[in-house]
Amino acid sequence: MTGDWKYLFITYGMAIMFYSMMAWLFWFRSKGRAKHMIAFIMLMIALQNVKDLAIIDTDNAYDPSLSAIATCVDIIAVPIYGFILVELCRPGWIKTRWMVMTEVPFVVMSLLYVLTQNHLFYMLLWVLSLAYGLWCIVWMIHDLPRYHRWLKNEYSYQENINLHWLRGVTLLFFIILCIWVVDCIYPSTLIDTIYILSSLVGWMVVCYFINRQELVIKEVIDSLPTETAEPLAPAAADGETEESDNERIKAFSEQLEKLFTVDKVYLEPRLRLVDLAQKLGTNRTYLSNFFNKERQTTFYEFVNGYRISHSENLLTTTDYTLDVVAELSGFNSLSTFRRAFSVKNNCSPQEYRSVNTSNCQN
Repeated sequence: MTGDWKYLFITYGMAIMFYSMMAWLFWFRSKGRAKHMIAFIMLMIALQNVKDLAIIDTDNAYDPSLSAIATCVDIIAVPIYGFILVELCRPGWIKTRWMVMTEVPFVVMSLLYVLTQNHLFYMLLWVLSLAYGLWCIVWMIHDLPRYHRWLKNEYSYQENINLHWLRGVTLLFFIILCIWVVDCIYPSTLIDTIYILSSLVGWMVVCYFINRQELVIKEVIDSLPTETAEPLAPAAADGETEESDNERIKAFSEQLEKLFTVDKVYLEPRLRLVDLAQKLGTNRTYLSNFFNKERQTTFYEFVNGYRISHSENLLTTTDYTLDVVAELSGFNSLSTFRRAFSVKNNCSPQEYRSVNTSNCQN
């Protein structure tokens, strides 16, 4: 056996071990449909690698017909990548019927090639895969900003709940998809090894982030049926005037300010909109509308504004380290504190402390 084949077999062995372990971890140790989807695709990839090992013949490893049939079997899993992407951004939104309809073209094209051996169907299959990969990228570019806008209306923190990492991962998988296409057209042990290793690295990155990811939208979806949505300013009852409505909104604002200035609820690192709504005796729909329409801001920006003001005082009156200042101000991490502080003040916390002033604008 040549060196190239040895490296290929070693690579396959590492891949099978990794995917099998991840399948077990995400199925039995994790909750949520997205993580179970990850477990399912990990198992599929592990079985695909086992299948490839079984059909490899070092004397005639790249029989064009056999390689193409093996690829047709593998490619049926491609749509699941998109399902995971959608589930991360919109938990519960994707339905079984939609998943089946998406899978049908891949299954039909694969069967047509296997049955007819017409190379046209094989070419159409990988073109379909590339088109699907491009669609996933476009969908992500469109939907991720919506997801993060939603987060700012519901949460005062973003650690382990944002999906910024998904942009890089999606680009990585599109590159891997392109390597796969090259491997389908010009198969070789070298390209095979590059493809398997790049896929392995890509999935290691995904598994790392997915394992940390909190699927926070799901808990809000679950809470919606029990809430009673209220308009921003309830309609005036008989005998009430617009002035009375304004007085109610003013009283609500004063109650909100008391929670922040006196009770200092912003010091709770994982404060959520629903938590604040409970403290105010209202619901998250009303409170979210209040921030957006009355205060022209988001819940995230409102809460972190108080946290930054609190940190400014600590920076100028104490010699606490930045880690301590961030923690005492209600931030979940130093990196988040630095980023939020710099956005508001146009300088770093260290620079702010060094000039000992509340205005460090250039």
